[in-house]
Amino acid sequence: MLPEPAHAEPEISINWQHRPSVNAYMQSLSNTERADVLLDVIDLYPNDAFLLGLYGKALLAINNPLQSIDYLEKATETEIGNASLFFSLGLAYQQMQRMSKALMALRKAVEVGSNADHIMVLIRFAQECGQYRLALSSATLGMQLHPQDDRFACAYANVLLANGQPEVAVEWIGVNDKPNNAYLAKIRYDIHTALGNTEEASSAQLDFQSRTIRQQSNYREHARSVLDAIPNPAMKAQLIDHWESKLNVLTTEPVANEQSLPIPRVAMSILVRDEVDIIEHNIRYHASVGVTHFCVTDNASVDGTREVLTNLQSEFSIDIIDEPSHTIDQDLWVTRMAKRIVDSESADWIIHNDADEFWVPENGQSLPIAIAGSLQRSELSNDEIGVLCCKRINMLPNKSDTLTENYAFYNNVHVAIKNVPLRDGEEQWNNDNTNTVARLVMDKVMTRAEGTSDIEYGNHGATHALASVNCTGVSIYHYPVRTYAQFERKVVNYGISLEQNTRFSEGSSLHLRYWYRRYNEGKLMQDYEAICFSEAELEQLLADGYVEIDTRLRTFFS
Repeated sequence: MLPEPAHAEPEISINWQHRPSVNAYMQSLSNTERADVLLDVIDLYPNDAFLLGLYGKALLAINNPLQSIDYLEKATETEIGNASLFFSLGLAYQQMQRMSKALMALRKAVEVGSNADHIMVLIRFAQECGQYRLALSSATLGMQLHPQDDRFACAYANVLLANGQPEVAVEWIGVNDKPNNAYLAKIRYDIHTALGNTEEASSAQLDFQSRTIRQQSNYREHARSVLDAIPNPAMKAQLIDHWESKLNVLTTEPVANEQSLPIPRVAMSILVRDEVDIIEHNIRYHASVGVTHFCVTDNASVDGTREVLTNLQSEFSIDIIDEPSHTIDQDLWVTRMAKRIVDSESADWIIHNDADEFWVPENGQSLPIAIAGSLQRSELSNDEIGVLCCKRINMLPNKSDTLTENYAFYNNVHVAIKNVPLRDGEEQWNNDNTNTVARLVMDKVMTRAEGTSDIEYGNHGATHALASVNCTGVSIYHYPVRTYAQFERKVVNYGISLEQNTRFSEGSSLHLRYWYRRYNEGKLMQDYEAICFSEAELEQLLADGYVEIDTRLRTFFS
């Protein structure tokens, strides 16, 4: 039983000795608020390991690893079975470059918890420190405890490679291969290519391609789209023979109505400003699912985005327009790109995209096939449809993920499927009383090139000679919030541009105007923390049915 404090508790109605109520309260606070509240509480209960651990985690979340270590070490002396505390302690040590201590703490976290993600982090840390034996043994443990998780087999092979043992890695993959693990086939291909084993590399490449297609639910159609894109008849014949013998998935039957409804050529426009962390991923992904031409407007980027686009021109068909104005005349600039694509006669359909959006065809198809299928399923005939409206979903950021060194946008795997109401005390600046990220968002459009006139601001609609219908074959994965640096840059860029634009009313882009005001007040970090979510918060939203988990893009980029 904890003693009563000698002085008054903070003005918060909470039982600090009741863990569930404390956890629930902490989840309602930002990282900074959590640390401030716990600082007062720790003075009242200096020996409560549970509260010490919470405070240590809060300090780590606000980038204070040195103090975090002091409190987490005290907490783990008593909370010896709490894997989460040892894991956080390992991350704090790692931020302080105390790698031997980090490894000890992570090993303890794995020992008491056996969490799959904890094991993967331990493998990575051990490999970075040259502790290859520990990395291999941890990967082996992961395979034993989580046999359905293919990450550990891939990690084992990668550790062998990092240790300069490519031949051993190939031999190990041969013994421990899983027929549905495409990444192991990719590793084998990379190794044989590096060793100059041409025949083995070719076989591994075909194996990788066939496994990738086999993972798709509609792999017959996907396989045919891949074959149609191969210009070399000999290579195409070899691929058909390989897939027919290994997968028995290809038939001589065409895709449904392929002869009566041709597969369209697809181009994409992208308006981008200071998106160096995501633009290359965007173009490479969309090229892989069937976009054959890009028209990109770079709006005076200064973070390296423009240089990335120039480099990508050597691999992809990219037309770059440099737009120096800071007026965010998005509708005018996107319409200009659409007309340039129409004039080039390079596409039948145009996707009007932003750098943080990924247009994902359903069932593993390509975008051209998904578009053809949506046109086919519509009640209107193909020649009556000029606009396809596609559902867009927000991918929510995990606070702890955004703080890690290797964070990437595709680590956001929680999808908002219902509007999450505002927390108590949050300012309402949208009309639907929701957090602007954890909510349903407006559709966006793609248009048939012929007949396209104007694209609306935000790409939410278009003026076209033909009808608009809902697209049933494509979803848009939206990553509006990533790191704080990216968030602040976006807010400042938009805020300055909106101030300089005389065409738009004060009622447009309310969320961006609000955030820019908060930036000028020095409060933007608080808003960033409010629209990110802790792991516990995401678990609760998942349990309450507000979010779902979708790992398709993480799997693709991994």
